[in-house]
Amino acid sequence: MARSFRVDTIGKLIELNHSLTAHCFDPKCQHSSKLDLMELAWKLGPCHGYGADALEPKLRCTKCGGKRVGIKVDPQFMENLRRGIK
Repeated sequence: MARSFRVDTIGKLIELNHSLTAHCFDPKCQHSSKLDLMELAWKLGPCHGYGADALEPKLRCTKCGGKRVGIKVDPQFMENLRRGIK
């Protein structure tokens, strides 16, 4: 039977080699940038959640300074399979 687990913290994202990208929703800006997960873990702690309620309110666009920022997880499934992580 397959084991399931939740990927619900910054630490889990780091452990699984996932990345997190922030996107500005301001139509005049639309900037996006990959977040430094190690820096986030250092500032907020590896057990801090990364979901919309936990992380998005803390983010600002680095280009326009706006607070209308969303996040997207970019899983590295193929890389994890090659490394033997399930």
